[in-house]
Amino acid sequence: MYRAMGIDYITHSFKTAAATDPAAKLYYNDFNIERCCNAKINATYTLVKTVQAAGARVDGIGMQGHSRVGKSPSKKELMDTMARFSELVDEVAYTEIDIRHLKLPTPLPRTKNSKPKTTLRWWGPVSIRPSVSE
Repeated sequence: MYRAMGIDYITHSFKTAAATDPAAKLYYNDFNIERCCNAKINATYTLVKTVQAAGARVDGIGMQGHSRVGKSPSKKELMDTMARFSELVDEVAYTEIDIRHLKLPTPLPRTKNSKPKTTLRWWGPVSIRPSVSE
């Protein structure tokens, strides 16, 4: 259908989904749009803006995070991308996330009475939801 209708197919899909279930949250969801700011991110931004200008509701943008250890986007790249998308929509979210390892990390040494230890470092939430003032 996209080859026949072009971007109008996406607009039609969002309008049909909204008419079918007005309470549904409608997301544009794609992969490789989390590392700011590549050509695909720019194309996604333009597509969502065009669909909205044609009168279709888009509530959010979903990012599929398919990363690899050592090759993941930086916190700044993630936040910049989410901030840019939040100019268009109320919600930006990870809809999928997986992180591939080329090899498993070496286990930490254990003594006879110790339990295995795992250390995780996390730098905070990576979702942006613009604040709404009343």
